[in-house]
Amino acid sequence: MLPFIYNELIDPAILSSLYENDHAFIQKIFQSFLDTGLDGDLQQVESCLSSGDTDGLRKVIHKIKPAFGFVGLTSIEEQCREMELLCVSGRSLNDLTEKITDLLNTIQAGKKAIGDDLQKLILLNKT
Repeated sequence: MLPFIYNELIDPAILSSLYENDHAFIQKIFQSFLDTGLDGDLQQVESCLSSGDTDGLRKVIHKIKPAFGFVGLTSIEEQCREMELLCVSGRSLNDLTEKITDLLNTIQAGKKAIGDDLQKLILLNKT
């Protein structure tokens, strides 16, 4: 069987390390990630940003950060780590707004990548 080619946003080495290329299990992990509905947390990020609540922003980002590592979206996990530090650094709200917007856009791209690869995994696992 040929190796599975993941979306470029997904780190295959992390998935291999965590799940030993068990594609059926990775399919379940990807499905679970999409089912958790980060949407509520992402709305909370936007709400904290709108109200200027940097501590609340830091807390919700800290809460969602590990989910990205479990699906190989390590670049998003790292962006979250950086945002946590920025929230406690005293940076201006304008600076945070730009970086949070970038993070939210990257998260949406990551969710799409997971969804697309989930569909490919479903087909692979049927064979």
